Parts: sequence; structure tokens; C-alpha cells
Amino acid sequence: MLAREERPDFAFVDMRLRNGTSGLEVARHLREEYDVPVIIVSANLDARAKQEAAAFRPIALVGKPFRPEAIIAAIGLAVAQD
Repeated sequence: MLAREERPDFAFVDMRLRNGTSGLEVARHLREEYDVPVIIVSANLDARAKQEAAAFRPIALVGKPFRPEAIIAAIGLAVAQD
């Protein structure tokens, strides 16, 4: 996995990936296996989605369509955790 080789400071992960793949599963793997902080991105951030995402301790949740300010704020939170 690329995260093992590159050791990213953080990752943006969409909740729903192509072909129905779960971004939350990717987020869980990044957090548990490599301690990579995750910023969750989704077009559907209802209460249920937020609850599901919370289990993976994301740094931030960013709704789509997103504004540059939201991305900058999420990155700021990621950098502050380091």
C-alpha cells in the first residue's frame, strides 16, 4: 500500500468510492494500520453519515461541493495535530 511507503501526513477520503467501495473502510485502514489522520469528504453528511465517520476519528468532515475555505481549515486541523 502506498501509505506504508510514503507515510502521508494526512489523507482526504471520500465516503463513497467508485464501484460502491467504502471510503470509510479505507479511512479505518489508514488510521489503524498507519496512524494516518483522515479528512472525510462526502456529498451526504447527514446525521447517520457523521455517526459512521466518527468511528474512524476523522480530523474533519468536509461536505461537497466544498469551498476552498473548508479545505484550508481541514488541512489546518491536520497540521495542528502533528
